Amino acid sequence: MSLDGYSSGMNWYKNQKNTRKRERRRVNEMLTQKRGPSDKGPDTGLDSEDDIEDDVKNISKQKKPSIVFKTRFTLNGKHYAEIHEIFQMSEKSFGTYQFVVYGNGDRITYTKEVEAYDDDGNQVIIKPAPQIAQQKLDRIFENDSFEFLKFPPGPINYTSEYELYLQIRNFIHKYAQVREEDEALLPLWTMKATLFDILRETSFPLIHIIAPYGKGKSRLLQTMTEITPYGFYLINLSAAPLKRVSQLYSPILYVDEKGQMDNETTALINSKFNRNSVYLNADKEIQRGFSALIGYKLYGPMAMAGRTPFRDDAIESKSFQIDQNFELTREDIPRKIKGEILEEFEREGLEIRGKLLQFRINWCEKINSIQSSKFLQKYESHLEPRLFEIISFFEDIIEIIPELKKDFTKMLEYQIIRNVEVAKDTANGLIASTLLSIIGNAENTIQYEIGGREFAGIYLSSVYEEVGQNYAKQTGKILSALGLKTERPRIKLTRKGKNEEEEEYFKRLSVVRLPDEVKLKELKQRYDPEFVKEELARISQDDQTSLDDEDDEDNEKGDSVNKEEVNRKTLQQKEESSTISHSPHSPLSPNTNSNVTQESEKSYAQNNDWQYFKVKESFSFRKYTYQKGNISKFPVVEAGKFIEKGFLELPCPHGQIWDPTSKECIVIAKGGIESESH
Repeated sequence: MSLDGYSSGMNWYKNQKNTRKRERRRVNEMLTQKRGPSDKGPDTGLDSEDDIEDDVKNISKQKKPSIVFKTRFTLNGKHYAEIHEIFQMSEKSFGTYQFVVYGNGDRITYTKEVEAYDDDGNQVIIKPAPQIAQQKLDRIFENDSFEFLKFPPGPINYTSEYELYLQIRNFIHKYAQVREEDEALLPLWTMKATLFDILRETSFPLIHIIAPYGKGKSRLLQTMTEITPYGFYLINLSAAPLKRVSQLYSPILYVDEKGQMDNETTALINSKFNRNSVYLNADKEIQRGFSALIGYKLYGPMAMAGRTPFRDDAIESKSFQIDQNFELTREDIPRKIKGEILEEFEREGLEIRGKLLQFRINWCEKINSIQSSKFLQKYESHLEPRLFEIISFFEDIIEIIPELKKDFTKMLEYQIIRNVEVAKDTANGLIASTLLSIIGNAENTIQYEIGGREFAGIYLSSVYEEVGQNYAKQTGKILSALGLKTERPRIKLTRKGKNEEEEEYFKRLSVVRLPDEVKLKELKQRYDPEFVKEELARISQDDQTSLDDEDDEDNEKGDSVNKEEVNRKTLQQKEESSTISHSPHSPLSPNTNSNVTQESEKSYAQNNDWQYFKVKESFSFRKYTYQKGNISKFPVVEAGKFIEKGFLELPCPHGQIWDPTSKECIVIAKGGIESESH
């Protein structure tokens, strides 16, 4: 305490005691009981200077509660999330930061601070974190009230998770041009980012947007920031501020033009992916005898934009790849977001943030108990392990929004191929793909011995010739990083001697040992897009074979359960359509394969009951090809499982039947038949 502060404290204390005699005497009596009678003269009713000094020192030693700032946390079974409520007064908006409290099935409440105690019993006050780069008084200035960190408002109800997904997707579509497959992925990533701190998962995949200048990278990042609770848009990424921002706000980061980063920043990015990672810093308090290390937990969602892939393809393997390198042709997207467009942009973004907060409240205690479906397991043996880890990220969110399952496969397989294409463009990918193209060329393959064992290899010089001298010095390190062994064995060669006769000699040459079949497949899964496309085609073919096998098995067993279910759904349609021909070869029947004989078709038609169904997704069955959008005859006994899998549906609403002549749904009413277009 400074001398000025000490003197002011004494004066304050004197004035207070001299105006309250009764309290002063009571305190003096208590002090007399502890110290014994005073020998400093009669009691004047005033404390001595020594007494006053002791009391002031005791007051200064009293501990004040520690203040901690948070945006989201869990305490005593309750969940807290910071919100920014905006109030309109006259022509100016005012906002207040507080916590929304939820959990345990209780109703939502609000509080401006939370009281807690540490392990030593000291009081801790938890308050909402302030807006980034702003002091409290800055809020009175209208031009200084920019929302850098996108806090949500209070929770806003939504109709369904599918409706919320569509609203997010429509917002992205409205303000940014994105490929269809990426437009389907980004809302799912945003929804799951809202829950990241309560997920019981070991990793959270990054988003990496790659494209040259002027392809809408910044607009896409800004659009996503606007709808993301606790989203934070920044144009640089350095270690020191990233550690502190992550510690205080746990934001969802959107980094524009990330460039090529140093080793420290690369480590930070890797730590964003891995839940168990901690970034350690040395602490100056080591000189005072305290712990020498401080751990920063940086785990959390991050989307980045840049013009080229990372040099380290380990980062690319942890990312969903968004390709913006295409011509922007849409005229309906605002060229500049300003004025009324900006107001609408911010209003719509604020509403989505409120709905995503409600999504967080609804699923915070249920998301980790969702049993993931097994439909992704078919990819596991065909993909590189890290890539499979990435694509399985959406298993739980797809269970929450089952309406997306039919379109999910297309988005998934596009992302698989895109990830491999980006990996191929990295330094590691360049060397790996070059090596894969050389393998099998007899001219570059040699046999050699080391320690009495024979090996096959490829001349390292043949790799240099393909990649160029710029990569010559890095090739050895990259091959080692890929798990490939380089050696310099003594190679037997031939040359013409003095008499123009062939003679043998030995020379040490650098070679790459040929990988075994397991390693070769691993390299292809990571760096060969054509190989991966063949694997995906094989998965699709296996699915179709499995489906056909199920069909044959059901035919043999007479699938009575499915038949009963379909009969229940189509009973009225069957009764009203008895006059319609049951031939499978009507004009709306599927295309038939030429290998199917008329006799087998006739036999199958006679032994099964057929009804009209609308084809929701194209598929094949018993040599027939059913095209999406058609209304075709299909055996009732088989239809149940195809309806369940989303391939078929009834063509008309309840109480109507399909008329193949008019190609309309018709209603059979009393006194005649009415028709309605369908």
